[in-house]
Amino acid sequence: MEEIVHWSYTFDVKDHHFFALLGYSQEESQTGQWDITSMLSTYSKLNYSYKDKYLLEAAMRMDGSSKFGPGHKYGYFPSVALGWNVHKEAFMKRLHAVSNLKLRASYGLLGNEGVAPYLYQNLINSSSGVESNWGNPDITWEKVKMLDVGFDLGLYRNRLEVTFDFYDKVTNDILLQPPVSYVGGLGTPPINAGSVSNKGWELAVNYNDEIAKDWSISIRPGITFNRNRVLSLKGGPYINVGQNKIDKEGYPVGAIYGYVSGGLLQTDDFNADGTAKVPIYAGQKPGDIRYRDLTGDKIIDGKDQQPIGNRVPEYNYFANFRVAYKDFDLEWLIQGVSKNDVLLSGMLAYPMDMSFDGGVPTKYYADNYWRPDRTNARFPRLNTLPASNKLTSDFWFQNGAYMRVKYVQLGYNLRSTWLKRSGIQQVRVYANAQNPLVFTGMKLVDPESQGNQWTYGIMKTYMAGLNVQF
Repeated sequence: MEEIVHWSYTFDVKDHHFFALLGYSQEESQTGQWDITSMLSTYSKLNYSYKDKYLLEAAMRMDGSSKFGPGHKYGYFPSVALGWNVHKEAFMKRLHAVSNLKLRASYGLLGNEGVAPYLYQNLINSSSGVESNWGNPDITWEKVKMLDVGFDLGLYRNRLEVTFDFYDKVTNDILLQPPVSYVGGLGTPPINAGSVSNKGWELAVNYNDEIAKDWSISIRPGITFNRNRVLSLKGGPYINVGQNKIDKEGYPVGAIYGYVSGGLLQTDDFNADGTAKVPIYAGQKPGDIRYRDLTGDKIIDGKDQQPIGNRVPEYNYFANFRVAYKDFDLEWLIQGVSKNDVLLSGMLAYPMDMSFDGGVPTKYYADNYWRPDRTNARFPRLNTLPASNKLTSDFWFQNGAYMRVKYVQLGYNLRSTWLKRSGIQQVRVYANAQNPLVFTGMKLVDPESQGNQWTYGIMKTYMAGLNVQF
């Protein structure tokens, strides 16, 4: 059930323009047989502009959710945005090349109530009559603070357009369920655990022009950068051993958790009786992965693990190109990422493990494993039970950066008086290729598979076709 009511009013006074909005909404939803949630919201917005040069927007929301307990149900979320159309100022008339210039800034709060219902209460299993969930009556809204500053620039009658944004997003009171012992037999109640920062920028360019008679060109590149960090975390760090992840202050959310490697152990690292001269993991021998003793206690164990990598790329980019000559056109798109770590797993990391399809090594692995006469090898020694070499570590990282040609298309549009007489408006002949090329330093696996040998690689597709429009 949903009910929405709003009222708006617009009026002008000379060069001043006003727009006002007031609204109210109520929503009730049901999931499964019993779970019912409701949301109550009121909102207001005011827009003001002066000569379409100076722009202001102010808004206020109040949201109430049944997912939170008494005294914590409501959140208040104001926001404000400013704009300045600089190109409309008198002093800009001398800059004939500038056809558009707008400066923008905004700041505001948003709310998130993304948890299951009733978690603020202790719950009883209706079948057994036993308590099934610890509640937390103090949980409340996640609050997202968002600052954005940017500009829009148009040059040469907007043949060249540039858009840039810098943003700083901080999420406070994040709703998480911290890991605890299950001795009590119940799951962990959620808490407003901490804050996370996402800071970065986005740049997009669009260029369209006729460069010569019958020739036109379009170029649309873009790039984004985002750096994610945990700012604070109650009861942290949170470690998920099964997924090799850690949430820890100062590091990305879900950072890769494991050991820091230092190459491979060599024969000289062991005495004649087989004892080690350096700290080793239990049972290691020459040719196994060397791990760094971060605690300095001369023992390699779980205490020597730390955040070692980031699965999420910090840079994403793309570029679309199109060139046309008369009725011929050629278009292609490239896309890529950089600054991310891919952790190899399964047969890609330790193919001699018999649990992975009987332990079948690739030729690349067979040509690059450690032997006494090949001590600078890429992979550890062959071992059917490589327990120490299967530990999560940066030894199995590969640089996940890549640039992929997503598609290329060549087309020809056939137009003629004869075609129109026959009722055909246009005939287009084309040929294209999807994912034909990728440039990456990764071995053995597609860079978008995230190091999992069971992930099907990106397929290359080649097509030719004919389109007829009547």
